[in-house]
Amino acid sequence: MSNIMDNILGYAIAAVVIAVFVVICFIIAKKDRNSLDDILKKIPEENKELLKAQPYQQQDSKGVKFNTLGLVADIKENGDKAVITLLFYNEPRDEFYSQTTKLKTTDVHEKGYKPLDMLPCEMKYDAEYHVHNFKKLI
Repeated sequence: MSNIMDNILGYAIAAVVIAVFVVICFIIAKKDRNSLDDILKKIPEENKELLKAQPYQQQDSKGVKFNTLGLVADIKENGDKAVITLLFYNEPRDEFYSQTTKLKTTDVHEKGYKPLDMLPCEMKYDAEYHVHNFKKLI
């Protein structure tokens, strides 16, 4: 009887650990979605439509590297570093998504980057998730 109780207790502990992990994943996913919603609220509709019209142009024979334009949604400067949030559109999923890159603050100022600019980007296609991931500014 003791073995049965030990097994039940072990399964109960494992179930609690898994449940906590699932709840944490849902909280993180909701926070990310809320962050994207906040970004999209700040972007004028004409800029969203312009972004939707940007093609992903294949740059290699393997279908991995692509070029497109990303919309600067936000620039946060912290000393000599700047974090640029870029917005992209995934046509197959009919949704916007954001990705970030870090640059030197001096580069941001020298190039005159500002919110709502469209910047040329190199993307890498992730076939598993059917999304283009930001690789670098070009």
